[in-house]
Amino acid sequence: PAFVYGFWDRTQGILGATPELLFRFVNDENSIRMETMACAATEDRQSPRLISLMKDPKELHEHTLVVQGMSESLAPLGKVSIGKLELLELPKLAHLMTPISVKLDMAPDFNAIVRALHPTPALGAFPREQGMKWLREYQKKIDRKRYGAPVGFLHKSVQESCCYVAIRNAQWNTQSISIGAGCGVVAESLLEREWAEVKLKIQAIKEILSL
Repeated sequence: PAFVYGFWDRTQGILGATPELLFRFVNDENSIRMETMACAATEDRQSPRLISLMKDPKELHEHTLVVQGMSESLAPLGKVSIGKLELLELPKLAHLMTPISVKLDMAPDFNAIVRALHPTPALGAFPREQGMKWLREYQKKIDRKRYGAPVGFLHKSVQESCCYVAIRNAQWNTQSISIGAGCGVVAESLLEREWAEVKLKIQAIKEILSL
């Protein structure tokens, strides 16, 4: 359940396999529906804590903030439907995932929906307005480059388009290669657990890309 993406030239590039869908359009009989997902809260697939991930208060709080933030961003676009909380299991990691769909009130505009959704609270901050001010200042301290950016495709000829969240990747230029990973921080977060999560994600990327 991962989406492979990447692009490069002779001097730089990015390559990854993300589990996170930002959005895709689905043509129903008489309308267009947009599908997306809230993906937040992480655990090692081999950890004994995995069985309690869907009941962990801290992880549920973190995930709920992402669902709430995305729902608020999507509300102006149409009728929002929130699905059932699921466990998304990947080869090394597992995440809490909630499917979200929107019955659009008008023809979809790819760029407008990117601007409405990106960054989700999972990659940005919540509440959105205050959080974006903080995120812009933080970007000046650590340049994430294309990490977490929206990446996708738009084929107007076949009326198909998807957009993903560019995580689980390696970026490179002529001097170096870098791997990025992050975690969700809420009031209940513990430094040791969050740092272990970041290291776990970096190791998963290295194994995916055979680095």
